[in-house]
Amino acid sequence: MKVTVNILQTLTLPDFPSGSSINFHDGRLYIAGDDANYICVLDEQYQQIGKISLFEYPEKRIAKTEKADLETAVIMTSGEDTHLLAFGSASTDNRKRAISILLPAAGQTPDYHKFSSIPYPDHFFRDLHTHQVHTLNIEGATIIGDQLVFANRGNHAHPVNQLLLTRGYFGPQMVSTEMSVATLLLSSNNMSFAGVSELCYVPARDLLLLTLSSEETMNTTDDGSIGDSYLAWITEASKKITAPTVQTDGIINLSDIDNIFHQQKIEGVCVGKDEGDALLLHLVADNDCGDTSVFRVRMQLA
Repeated sequence: MKVTVNILQTLTLPDFPSGSSINFHDGRLYIAGDDANYICVLDEQYQQIGKISLFEYPEKRIAKTEKADLETAVIMTSGEDTHLLAFGSASTDNRKRAISILLPAAGQTPDYHKFSSIPYPDHFFRDLHTHQVHTLNIEGATIIGDQLVFANRGNHAHPVNQLLLTRGYFGPQMVSTEMSVATLLLSSNNMSFAGVSELCYVPARDLLLLTLSSEETMNTTDDGSIGDSYLAWITEASKKITAPTVQTDGIINLSDIDNIFHQQKIEGVCVGKDEGDALLLHLVADNDCGDTSVFRVRMQLA
């Protein structure tokens, strides 16, 4: 599959720090920040139309030792209810939780006070240890069929990205838990290590989108100077992710597309619209100063 990417719009959100994930639902964009006090809600023109207050830290950015480190989120539907489920990175004990937020139905006045904090279940970590996963930095998540797939980001000391395929650990389904782990390989050998920062599955195309970024860090908790960011993809994803090793089918260095991506750590991606021959994507990024930017791009497919 030949892919080209064009940038259409960008905007910096001066009052919202450290954008880490972006999700689209019913005309609204929900942006989490790993040290932000709230979820930022935008319309499709990138105008802020609401906020979901989660924490009451007195400063704009929550201190590193105290933050929940919400790095990724998924839209999960059960019956008539739709939730935004935001996940902590699980890299420290206080980051081993998810926050479930009830989203308004179509035409309903938003009431964002209905949310709950959910600890990661203990058997989730026991099962990870059984699969020889002892270091966690969950940076991405998406739903593929009935599986919740996490991205476990590597670093320079442990340069391995993994996909954690799970079933039954989160959500309302009363099913037996299952887990498998796949090592993620990149289709380009001409690049330094880049850690996966988000996943986004497109069901109608059986296409898995991934964002990755290079960062000078040797562990799962410290930030480092930002390098390049990438957009990658896997076709026929629902079949390929069941293998022990999964390789991307293509990858693009976003800095080669436009200099505006220079020193922007792309942290999240979601699909705004499928245009037939292209996907309209929304990206969210932060920089070394913790500023958040959003980008509207067209991913042309051929």
